[in-house]
Amino acid sequence: MTMEDNLINLIDIYDKSISNYNPDNLFSLLINRSNIQNQLNSSPESCLRILELDQNFKRLNLEIPEEYRQLFNPEQSHWWWFCKTRHKLDKLDWLWNDISLGVFAAAASVLIDTCSKFLLIGPDIISSLILGSHSILAVLAVQGSLTKKGQFILETLFKNLGLPRYLWKESQLFFSIICLVIVLLFHNYVLPALSSYYTARGIVYYEQGELFEANQRFKRAFKVDETNAKAAYQLGLIQESLDLDEAIKYYKIALNSGYVPAYNNLGRILLKSGELELATVFLLQGMRELENTNYEELEYYLLKNLGWVRLKQGRYEEAKTVLELAAKVGLPYRKGVASQCLLAQVKENLRLDPQSEWQNCLAYASSNNPDEDEWIHQAREFYKENEEKIWTDYNNSLDEFNNNSKR
Repeated sequence: MTMEDNLINLIDIYDKSISNYNPDNLFSLLINRSNIQNQLNSSPESCLRILELDQNFKRLNLEIPEEYRQLFNPEQSHWWWFCKTRHKLDKLDWLWNDISLGVFAAAASVLIDTCSKFLLIGPDIISSLILGSHSILAVLAVQGSLTKKGQFILETLFKNLGLPRYLWKESQLFFSIICLVIVLLFHNYVLPALSSYYTARGIVYYEQGELFEANQRFKRAFKVDETNAKAAYQLGLIQESLDLDEAIKYYKIALNSGYVPAYNNLGRILLKSGELELATVFLLQGMRELENTNYEELEYYLLKNLGWVRLKQGRYEEAKTVLELAAKVGLPYRKGVASQCLLAQVKENLRLDPQSEWQNCLAYASSNNPDEDEWIHQAREFYKENEEKIWTDYNNSLDEFNNNSKR
């Protein structure tokens, strides 16, 4: 049998295999088509018939198993080994694929952002677990969207789940959306909750006087969630004794998130720095914001610091009014000693008797507070300079009391 006759025979078999297609004979059909291709040069006139049969072959809409290609290892030009079933839903596969790539990339971006927050802080058990799990998810998301290996893993998963091939791209899109939803929920809800936990732990350490541990927790809380106003405020408190510029930075961050107590602390720093007009702006704004909050004790501190500003500005009558109100407001909370010390200074400048206020200042002020320590010194100086007058007033009061008793 000549080569031409052999080719004609192969073509006839090819024709019959297509006309009476049986899935059990699929591998034989593919081998036969490859043999035809190898002998095609021996009979160019057969090409037209082969082209017609190839069109019929494509109409069978077959899906060639991957195992067949792995066994035979055909060339890419042998298209019949790479046929895939074309379903009507496959027309939009390009769209689902592009969308899923974008969603995977978005999920990976959020994951990387989350991981970066924990890389900037010292490790602990919680951050290590989150960093580890998110690193794995980030790798999977990037691989699933950008690498052939990732695509192969997803396709293998879908195949093992028994999903028909024409739904694979849709399933990939659904999987990518699920990943994005999970990482967004974690980023938007779990991270703020974790930040609040670190803040609460930091406050415990702060109240115990363990400032280093407190600072670590507040920094961790702020890195995890930079909208955590309370953590920023607490960092400002700690930084006041270390770096005033840093303290101001954190207080401004807290203000941007609407944390009203930061108005008072920022105003106090500015008044002590001599920026009285700017301090007034923050303190007055704090008073306005106070109407919509539940910071009950904050009113006293705002009034006290505003009175302090007025004292430094030489506006003594205004300072007296504000500080008297501050003392009244602070009484229920056992506050007010600072306002008493300041009010004593105001009265001295107004040439009024400050003895009662200096007495309260001496009795309740604390030397552990640098400002109050200075005011204690001023109170002692007042008594030292006015000792004779005070005793005279005391004796006169005693005589008056005795005279009234005799009546």
